[in-house]
Amino acid sequence: MQQPRKAALLVDDEESIRYLLSKQLQELGYECVAAASGQEALKIASRTQFDLVLLDVMMPVVSGLDVLERLRVGEKGQYPSIVMLTAAVDAVVAAKALSLGADAYVTKPCSMEYLRDRIRFAEERRGKIRRGEVVDPHEAAQPEGVVDLGEITVDLIQQQVAAFEEAMSSSAEPKPAPRRRFWPWGKRT
Repeated sequence: MQQPRKAALLVDDEESIRYLLSKQLQELGYECVAAASGQEALKIASRTQFDLVLLDVMMPVVSGLDVLERLRVGEKGQYPSIVMLTAAVDAVVAAKALSLGADAYVTKPCSMEYLRDRIRFAEERRGKIRRGEVVDPHEAAQPEGVVDLGEITVDLIQQQVAAFEEAMSSSAEPKPAPRRRFWPWGKRT
């Protein structure tokens, strides 16, 4: 029995790029729907569920970052894998896209092999999040400085305040607060 094809939304304001990437997505087993603008993408996404969104960053009126932010609203872990694709090599924009919940960030031009690898990575990452194997850092972050890691909840602000108070009360020379990093692939250091 043949598996149903996966659905992909391809968003880019350049027709030639949409054509080329839709062929690549079809080779990867996706049924592809293309949108020429952020507005069109949001309209399509409001009525159709996708497994993958390949999203250009720089588009007029509604940018790819705006689309990304709106697509990430919803039930935890149930939104699609999102790969940002852009001609702009900008670390600040890349960091913002990843902090908003993009699964990968790819700069154009790139080899199709590299793009395929990033798509596979995004699919695997989103699958692990759906199965509860890892925590999505975008979902875990709370506006009040609380990080929800499933069975563990960490109040980062409270930890910093407590460490500062302890350092101030135990000696005249304050000690730096311990630093912990949480990685999206499930390891903590």
